[in-house]
Amino acid sequence: MHKWLFKCTQYFEIEEVAASEKLQIASYYLDGVALYWHQNFLKNLGNQKSSWEDYVEAICYRFGGQQDPLEELMELKQRGELEEYIQDFDILWNKAEVSEKQALVIFLGGL
Repeated sequence: MHKWLFKCTQYFEIEEVAASEKLQIASYYLDGVALYWHQNFLKNLGNQKSSWEDYVEAICYRFGGQQDPLEELMELKQRGELEEYIQDFDILWNKAEVSEKQALVIFLGGL
């Protein structure tokens, strides 16, 4: 979910997309379960409008997992190949938004 959101944010900045158009543009790139969720989300709104921020919060809650990214990062341990651990760590580090110094301490603790 974070990858989708990052791409949306980049696109919106590059194209200078108006806030009122963000939800419609972003939903164009959803498919599968996420698209069904989106359709239900809109149905439940009825005649009301959703802000982009409220939409992002709702879709991240539904598909982003409910555990705090920092907590996930702290709990990550190397169980197999080092490269796999590094990849998993990088993904969680991006979500947790901690400094490089903090990340190094957490990374070493997970080895």
